[in-house]
Amino acid sequence: MRRLNTLISNHPELKTFAAKAESLLGLQKKWATLVPPPFNSLCRPGPINMGQMTVYTSNNAIAAKLKMLIPGLLKKLQNEGVEVTAIRVQVQVESKPRAPIVPRRDISETARRQLADLAEKLQDSPLKAALNSLAKIRG
Repeated sequence: MRRLNTLISNHPELKTFAAKAESLLGLQKKWATLVPPPFNSLCRPGPINMGQMTVYTSNNAIAAKLKMLIPGLLKKLQNEGVEVTAIRVQVQVESKPRAPIVPRRDISETARRQLADLAEKLQDSPLKAALNSLAKIRG
């Protein structure tokens, strides 16, 4: 860890980046204590640019309710020493990978019997094994 801190402190761009990250982390900690539950877990503050802080949330309902709290939150942040003059709420939908759709494998009793009958007429082969496998699927 010491080598990493030395690297960061010796590189001007990394030092600036680390300072911004530390500032944002401090802002997030203050935000979590100032915002009433459940908003403190449903939204997160972003960086402050030219006095305007952007708050990110994942749905419109939370964004609408949060917008009503902005005047009070703005005063609380200013009382905590945060240099902010406006709060902007932005919805950022979280993308979650969809679970693959597994098709149902249902066949009728008649179809199962017909597949089994056909498989009996064939010699041992991959086709016969596949037909027997299909005939075992329960509808």
